[in-house]
Amino acid sequence: KDLQLVGQAIANQHQLSTLSPTELELLGVLFYLQGKLGRALSGATKGKIPKLDTFNDIYVYSAMLGWRADKAHSERTTNDED
Repeated sequence: KDLQLVGQAIANQHQLSTLSPTELELLGVLFYLQGKLGRALSGATKGKIPKLDTFNDIYVYSAMLGWRADKAHSERTTNDED
């Protein structure tokens, strides 16, 4: 549910009103992934190697993103064919 709430906030900012719950989750995951990558890159540009935990989080967010993107695409394709 948290991912949908974050996704809805982003959708509202960009005036996107026809997104499915899966698409809202996708936006939520993208938001979290962007934050994690941004913090890792910020540290790396200051000569600090991100902790292994950071890379594990990025891996998990990427897996979550892939699953939701596949599901969102399938839902959108199915709905477009009806």
